[in-house]
Amino acid sequence: LKDYSTIIKFGSKKQQPITLIPAGNIESNDYWQKLSSIHWNEFFYNEDSKGVRFFLDFKERIHKEFNPDFILIDSRTGITEIAGITISLLADEVVIVAINNEENLFGSKKIMDSISKNENIIFEKIPKIHFVLSRLPYDPKLSSNKTKEDYIIETVKKKINLNDITVIHS
Repeated sequence: LKDYSTIIKFGSKKQQPITLIPAGNIESNDYWQKLSSIHWNEFFYNEDSKGVRFFLDFKERIHKEFNPDFILIDSRTGITEIAGITISLLADEVVIVAINNEENLFGSKKIMDSISKNENIIFEKIPKIHFVLSRLPYDPKLSSNKTKEDYIIETVKKKINLNDITVIHS
């Protein structure tokens, strides 16, 4: 895996470098063609499928070769095959980032509900879910913003049925 990884160093010596394993060369037409030709159903659901074994082996190889403190996986946006795979097989914790609109909140709620369903639990453990509300406008100079933000946060908490929400301001 080291042949496919890149070390990202930061300017400060206090910050440890990050090892990045990109999905591939996204600027190549070949990459997109190969990605779209993966038959996920066959890879995971055929009698002799190797999908689960492949991803568990991949995770184990990452641990052996890099011994990371954390593995962060950026899954495709929305409800996709690869998101389901990464959540079901690889995740101990899931971070869902959404903006405050009906489509994002509805989709986020669907994903969180799916993660928590007993029939979707593979290793008898539900991943911990962290919900992040992103691009929330806030200007500390305007005191009315805090009241508006509190209202938005409380409304979102009710819609997605979570009490703990992290906010990233725009």
